[in-house]
Amino acid sequence: MTSRIAHGASGASVEKAALPATKALVASQTGRVHAALGDERQADRHLGDADKLLADGLGDDVPEWVAYFDAAEHAGARAVSARDLAELGRGFSRSGCSTRRRWCG
Repeated sequence: MTSRIAHGASGASVEKAALPATKALVASQTGRVHAALGDERQADRHLGDADKLLADGLGDDVPEWVAYFDAAEHAGARAVSARDLAELGRGFSRSGCSTRRRWCG
């Protein structure tokens, strides 16, 4: 009985993961992570995927925990990603200290 319940719950998770809103949120946040790591190519790819999903519409079946995600939230993810990539490209760490010096101050 327990395995059937667990299987049913995982099936529902898979269904929710396939929803446009969930896919857009995951793509947007994955893009942010890649930007924070300095991987501009992967950041652009994932953020672009989120752009396309948002442009196509998120649909009516949006899970409650994803309801906050919209074009404005994604624009914020894009802005943070651009900032992170710009800072990393100039040799700054996430703390704002130069990575070319041994100290910050």
